[in-house]
Amino acid sequence: MSEELFAANMALFERRFPAIATRVAGLGPLLSRIVWDGEQAVDIDLGKGRLYGAAAPDLARRQLDAYRASARRILLARVYGASMQSQVGMRMFSFMRARSTATFGRLEQHPNARVSFLVVFGLGLGLHLPDLAREFDVQAVVIVEPFAEFIRHSMQVLDWTALMEACAERKQDVYLINDGDIDRIAGRLDALFLDRRYQTIDGSYVFQHYPAWVFQEVDKRLGELARQHAIARGYVEDEVKMIRNAAANLSRANFHLLVPGRVRPLAPPAFVVGSGPSIDRSIDVVKKWREHAVVFSCGTALQVLLSHGITPDYHCELENGEQVVRVLEHVRARHSFEGIRLIASTTVDPRVADLFDQVIFFLRDAVSPTPVLGNGHKNLQGIAPTVSNTAAASALFMGFRQVYLFGVDCGSRRAEVDHSANAPYSTMETLKARSFGMSIPGNFGGTVRTHWVFDMARHMLEVLQRSFRVRLYNCSDGALIKGALPKVPQAVRLAGEPVDREAIKGSLDEMMPYFDAPGAFYADADLDALIAACDAVEAGVREMIAAMRAEDRDLPDVIARVVATVTAMDREYKVARVFGSSAINLPKIASYFILRAPGPEAREALFRDFLEEYARLLEELVATTRESVTGAVSIIREASRARS
Repeated sequence: MSEELFAANMALFERRFPAIATRVAGLGPLLSRIVWDGEQAVDIDLGKGRLYGAAAPDLARRQLDAYRASARRILLARVYGASMQSQVGMRMFSFMRARSTATFGRLEQHPNARVSFLVVFGLGLGLHLPDLAREFDVQAVVIVEPFAEFIRHSMQVLDWTALMEACAERKQDVYLINDGDIDRIAGRLDALFLDRRYQTIDGSYVFQHYPAWVFQEVDKRLGELARQHAIARGYVEDEVKMIRNAAANLSRANFHLLVPGRVRPLAPPAFVVGSGPSIDRSIDVVKKWREHAVVFSCGTALQVLLSHGITPDYHCELENGEQVVRVLEHVRARHSFEGIRLIASTTVDPRVADLFDQVIFFLRDAVSPTPVLGNGHKNLQGIAPTVSNTAAASALFMGFRQVYLFGVDCGSRRAEVDHSANAPYSTMETLKARSFGMSIPGNFGGTVRTHWVFDMARHMLEVLQRSFRVRLYNCSDGALIKGALPKVPQAVRLAGEPVDREAIKGSLDEMMPYFDAPGAFYADADLDALIAACDAVEAGVREMIAAMRAEDRDLPDVIARVVATVTAMDREYKVARVFGSSAINLPKIASYFILRAPGPEAREALFRDFLEEYARLLEELVATTRESVTGAVSIIREASRARS
């Protein structure tokens, strides 16, 4: 062992991976040791066997030879929702398909240019890393190693400084994930795949250095993550709709605003009721204890509750589409909404609020109306991606510290049964459920079939529980939610007398800001500043387009520039959020075609065609943003005139 090498590596880790350096330095007696052959490290002795069972340098070479011949890659069979949900995205997709056909005819089967990621499952001694990173042209090398001891061993064998410098020369980022928890590893990979600096997950490489159960389980999720990250998260048409909805909703009279940090803890429990299949087996329990809890209804669960004679105290809605209105009108034609308070995102269709006598809005995180039209008010975190998240988060932000989940299945025990038999999915022909393509652990054992959106919902419920440190009881026969206590519904027992729900709701009303007149929410707003921001953004985008044409040579250059520009604009001019996601997603749509062009010349020609079409679409996106913002300002000013 070279003491100098270990010391140099530790100094590097303290700078680049400080948390891991602390973990390695704090290791007690080791359970494994390096096997040396003279000065050469050849294996790791695990106590009851060896990691490699062969000389590590030879094994690394054989692995690379085999991988070179048949590399495991994450490949997209097609361009997913990024192009299909957005008209602008579809235009880019159609343009790239037409230009690639006209330029060279047939796409290559696999990407043959620089891709985003090389995911390496297993560090061991690390002797495979230098050649892997050099051989495969990627933007980022991501190393996953569950065992801190192995990282320590690698620091005695591998010159990490030389590796990092070589990667830096090739403009490769290096990430090291030291964790043995499948969900946390998947979460870290998820965050990297979401990082806007990287062009696409398509074509990325996956290399496994040694066998381990945790690698197999994470690897199973990569396919679903690939499809998930091929789908655009946020696009201009959706942002424009939400801007219009938020302007109308926040300009109306008589609504409360639910904001974080304005309530005190509440002792009574809250029931959060979803429309997952298991609610049909637990609805009697909800009805039995209804007078001892405050009930929150989640989206389509409203019909389930009302059809069993249970009127919820609060009904929650999240999505901005017309379908929400149609479902609520469908339910209201059969049941009364009297006494139900609506809790909804400011981005819902304004007709939703018209269906309820009392309305509570909240500002949703990660959407453009919040910074653009929120007038400085704080948003709620953790309220997406599903309305069950909205209801759970609302209960927690209101101060409830005992929350029971019923019918919040985040999937289904049986793939063919996706919702309650009493939900509108059974009574409306136009309402379609999701298909399930994933398996995850069940709340009461076994496995549950799910979809990536529901799996993300499960994850966000775990985040909420950790953030609020509350007693969260999972009474749903669906997905396991870590941190929530599994509880068979029939075991629910609530002591004491029925709670005074009206008094609780009244006290909560008093703690929330109330806006009683049209336009009152914007009484002190500087609306002229929004128009001025559109001017500044328009000028900035023109400068960005000129720089792209003059300086950028490939997609990673374009994406890096656009991400930096949009991020800077977003900090100073919030209106950039309206078009920012589309601006970043369009090159990712184009990447499917450019990465598969047959050779450098064809790739260069297609890239130049893309650049000109992209410039045209960027100008349209900025014009659309201006039109959207000025339209919102007009709505607000009209409401303010009505107030005066």
